[in-house]
Amino acid sequence: MENFKLEDFQEATRVIREFIPRTALHKSPSLSNLLSAKIYLKLENQNVTGSFKIRGAMYSVKTLKNIYEEFITASSGNHGLACAWAFSRVNTIGKIYLPEKISQLKLEKLTKTGCELIFVDGDQVEVELAAKNAAEANKSKVKFLSPYNDLNIIRGQGTIGIEIFQQCPKVDVVFVTVGGGGLISGVAAALKLQKPSIKIYGCLPKNSPVMKESIEAGKIIEMESKETLSDGNEEQIIEGAAGVGLASMIKKAPEIKGKFVVSILCGGNIDEKTHSKILFDRKKVRKTRIVRSLEEPELIT
Repeated sequence: MENFKLEDFQEATRVIREFIPRTALHKSPSLSNLLSAKIYLKLENQNVTGSFKIRGAMYSVKTLKNIYEEFITASSGNHGLACAWAFSRVNTIGKIYLPEKISQLKLEKLTKTGCELIFVDGDQVEVELAAKNAAEANKSKVKFLSPYNDLNIIRGQGTIGIEIFQQCPKVDVVFVTVGGGGLISGVAAALKLQKPSIKIYGCLPKNSPVMKESIEAGKIIEMESKETLSDGNEEQIIEGAAGVGLASMIKKAPEIKGKFVVSILCGGNIDEKTHSKILFDRKKVRKTRIVRSLEEPELIT
């Protein structure tokens, strides 16, 4: 297990600041009133390329550019888009492996970057394996950039924790969405190093609990995820994963009453067709003005 130091995240923050501005921490009056707490939203949906992924990608590519001649990554969208942007900023060569089925919005954005795209017929696991094998074949010159299982990626994502504490030193609780684990690993480490008493909630859709099940089993397990969808309002357009943190805050309302709370809106790259469907469905059924979800969130504390 890696023992991170606060200096790791401070240095990563310094490195990425040349390319990426600090994202806003927005105080939400509506959520604050609803939950009887001081609610803030970390607007990573407004970050470069539309998600937090640019942090880890930019830090990794910038720090490793002089070691490797080429980078390879695998992504269904956000990480790939972030890497493509990073490749162009430091003028290095990169290839992105993708599943054949990705959202039209993300595909269009990736195509516009001019980065070489390689499509793999299979799920995300098979795509990642193909990318890893390609990098391994020339590992002295080519670096595989994992979307989450990489120390530099984690250090980059942890810069969010540095910013949150700068913007809200009184923060008591932070809600972080969980996918592959890179975001919560970095954010939790950076925040705990600055304020050990802080409470971190890992939030994931009930229909996709693989991380929760893996932690409970003490090993990585494979399981099929069901369809998930969540939608946020609060004057922000966010993708499904970002809405899970908002839903989790509502679920934990009694425990966060009176506290300073931050929810990270991890991204805003939602497909136009999906967004239109959400708006149409919300006209028919609208349980709450703040968040709508097809299933309750699961939480990891």
